[in-house]
Amino acid sequence: MGYLGHTMGASGAIEAIATFLMMREGFMASTLNLENPDPALPPLKHVMGEAWDHRFSVGVSNNFAFGGVNTSLVLRLV
Repeated sequence: MGYLGHTMGASGAIEAIATFLMMREGFMASTLNLENPDPALPPLKHVMGEAWDHRFSVGVSNNFAFGGVNTSLVLRLV
């Protein structure tokens, strides 16, 4: 969460809420400070600069925290 800093134990919940709000409101937030993706990476559609207007009904929220606590949630609007 580059926009907020590390929020320790709340980071997973904040990430999931942000993902849900983007799905509900129809946008994808940009990746903060991403200006030059590594050209060795596969061709990906990085969201850089301004947010994109984009409707999607399934999203994935990944959380990689201190101490090896890692979670991934698949969220779906119904």
